[in-house]
Amino acid sequence: MAAGVLAAIGLGIWGVTWARTGTEDPGKAKGRAEAKDKYTTLADCPAVAPFLPRLPGARDPAKDVHSETVTGAITSCSWAQERAAVASVDWDLELGRRGRSGTEEQRQRYTAAVTEGAGEPGIGDEAFWNGTCQLVVRDGNVMVTVWLNGGGSGTDACRPQVRDLARTALTVTQGPPR
Repeated sequence: MAAGVLAAIGLGIWGVTWARTGTEDPGKAKGRAEAKDKYTTLADCPAVAPFLPRLPGARDPAKDVHSETVTGAITSCSWAQERAAVASVDWDLELGRRGRSGTEEQRQRYTAAVTEGAGEPGIGDEAFWNGTCQLVVRDGNVMVTVWLNGGGSGTDACRPQVRDLARTALTVTQGPPR
């Protein structure tokens, strides 16, 4: 008798949960909605730039951006040479909203951004080339975009440096290594 009562209570709880989520399996819906976010903060350019590989040109702090909101943050660091942009590294952190994790939000943004271009395995969760010398990387709930001016040559000569820069940018996302 007690086992029957416990089973009925269990089914009742499952039914209420199912009705609230509108899914067949409340556990599956919960697992998707609660994907853990890897990153919680973004560092600013003065904190991370010294740890990035040497880039052509000089740092251009006048073009730096660092902005934080309740749902995320952005940081953008620039390098210039003779008033022309030669490199940039941009971080976009998503902390989630509307009951979705930041990782889910970034996955959706990344999927929408990938219209064409070759993939680049081994950097972050997923990465693709957006042109010759621009690499967009998603790692959990952060997207990093690295761009080098390839001089309009249309060659892939810049790619090893861009890959190295993207890997390093991910390691300093929340600040300098400790």
